[in-house]
Amino acid sequence: MPAGGLVKVKALLTRGFYYDNLKSMENACSEETDKDKIVSAYILGNIFNDLSTVVEDSPYDKTISGSEAKYKSTIAFLLEKIDSGSSATEQFEILTKLIQMNWNL
Repeated sequence: MPAGGLVKVKALLTRGFYYDNLKSMENACSEETDKDKIVSAYILGNIFNDLSTVVEDSPYDKTISGSEAKYKSTIAFLLEKIDSGSSATEQFEILTKLIQMNWNL
């Protein structure tokens, strides 16, 4: 069975927040098929899309260095929680934090 979309995101996350990788992570999110992970994948996909738009609008700065560490650590924490089978409530708390960060991007 092929790896789920969020498994691919976890592997891609280490490569950084440059345009092509953000789009790859967004696409990987849309490949998620596990019904218990769809909401997380959808929200992450939208966040990666928003981040890629910011990078695209600033072509001379291919990374979002100021936000990258903050986003990466929170996303990695979420992916760990999903992998460990944590409750939906725990996952939604982290997703809420990510959404709030994204609003302030």
